[in-house]
Amino acid sequence: MDTYAMAVDILARDDGSSGEALAPPLSQAVGYVVVVVVGLIIAFGMVFVTRILKKTVGEDNKKTEVFMTANRSVTRGLTSSAVISSWLWSTAMLGSSLVGYQYGVSGPFWFAAGCSPMIVFFALLGISCKRKIPEAHTLLEIIRIRYGNIAHIVYMVLCLLNNLFACANMLLGASAVITAMTGMHVIAATFLLPVGVGLYTFVGGIKATFLTDYLHTFTILIILCFFTVKAFTVEEIGSLSNLFDILQQAGIRHPVSGNHDGSYLTMTSKGGILFGIIHICANFGLVIMDTSFFIKAFAASPSAVVPGYVIGGIAYFAIPWAIGTLASSIVLGLEASSPLSPTYPRRMTETEVSAGLVLPYAFMAVAGRGAGAACVLLITFMAVTSTLSAQVMAVSSILAFDVYRTYMRPRATDADVIRASHAGVVAFAVVAAAFSTLLHYVGIDLGWTLYMLGIVTCPGIFPTALAVLWRGQSRAAAVGAPVLGMATGIAVWLGTAGGDAGAAAVFAGYHGGDGWAGVGVERVREGEVGV
Repeated sequence: MDTYAMAVDILARDDGSSGEALAPPLSQAVGYVVVVVVGLIIAFGMVFVTRILKKTVGEDNKKTEVFMTANRSVTRGLTSSAVISSWLWSTAMLGSSLVGYQYGVSGPFWFAAGCSPMIVFFALLGISCKRKIPEAHTLLEIIRIRYGNIAHIVYMVLCLLNNLFACANMLLGASAVITAMTGMHVIAATFLLPVGVGLYTFVGGIKATFLTDYLHTFTILIILCFFTVKAFTVEEIGSLSNLFDILQQAGIRHPVSGNHDGSYLTMTSKGGILFGIIHICANFGLVIMDTSFFIKAFAASPSAVVPGYVIGGIAYFAIPWAIGTLASSIVLGLEASSPLSPTYPRRMTETEVSAGLVLPYAFMAVAGRGAGAACVLLITFMAVTSTLSAQVMAVSSILAFDVYRTYMRPRATDADVIRASHAGVVAFAVVAAAFSTLLHYVGIDLGWTLYMLGIVTCPGIFPTALAVLWRGQSRAAAVGAPVLGMATGIAVWLGTAGGDAGAAAVFAGYHGGDGWAGVGVERVREGEVGV
């Protein structure tokens, strides 16, 4: 079955009579216009702004400090919006709705609670780096100074894995939604999404990333506010009390295993708590091991780091919590009971849920198939391009400073470093798209990566934090902790998944209990060795 047919099948309305499948709400042309044309408009707009900044305030992007760190002068407002944008993955909105559908109101709460605290905590790491190594460009420069080349290479691999899997998670979720909304080929979406991002990052550097972060976050918030207000003007919902009632009825019709009385309205949820543990552990790693958070801290002025990250972390909580709770409640309350639901009279299938289609279905139920799909398409595009730009910039910094200038050409000039960074932007954009395509064709989706991220990408939480904050960590501990942590986590995950459901369970879907076991053991092991 080709991708267009798959999208049609996913959006099929089985009404028990005609059995005919409905096409995606929007045409493929709309998908290409948003992904390509809008992406290029934003990219050329940022190129124009970059030229204006060079003429008016002297920000010359041919200088390394300007291109990579924006002269370390970014204010708290832009810092806060950049922090929110860095965490506002397309999968944040899709994933919070997904776990809300599965576990009820506890899911979005734990999703948000697993994101905000680590951003606020990062304010401590950021200001510590600014105080101790004010001229640093990447986290890995700090590791190399403290622990030498072996540790530098180990952490470089960990950071690149973090960035690669993070980008794959974003692209898998975004391309699945774009395909479902427009019928656009999933591989076309995967490879075209990074084009505009690569262009304005290539030209504008970190400052262009900050500016587009602000623009994209503002646009997303406007659309989400529209959705929230619009939801309570729909007759079937009408008010919070009515939404409460229909969600209560949904729990009676389809009780949730592991929830108190099977209710969607309880925080007493076994699945929700297990997900929360995985999510909190994984996201500490995704923040601390993500060099994009460090380069934004290095680019911020010293007075902007702490307020910028604290304000951003607190403000971010409302987005996945509110939108995940509302979207999942709408879908659960209306599916199989109201013609407004795109799946009426059936429930969503596991494939639809795991593909992250809870949020799109909620938008279509509230705003109509066409308008709702257009809103989802736009916020998905804005979210994925904004977060991709930070990841691309982070990897290009690693390749330029930690590979090229450290091991290949120690006496490289500014022009040499920027050329290496440009090459890194292009190379990583292509590699990330290709890796996401590989995962798609072996059957890995958003649900699997939500649980897997914590095992593969985050074994360096304790040693990395201690490298910045504590003088007592030895070189052996810094090198051994993440390696042993990852090995232990993968071993426990494989053993638990295989023991529960056979070898096929490793790649066939996602398993909260297996992920919890792997992540938990990994954190304990690396903590023991690191300390």
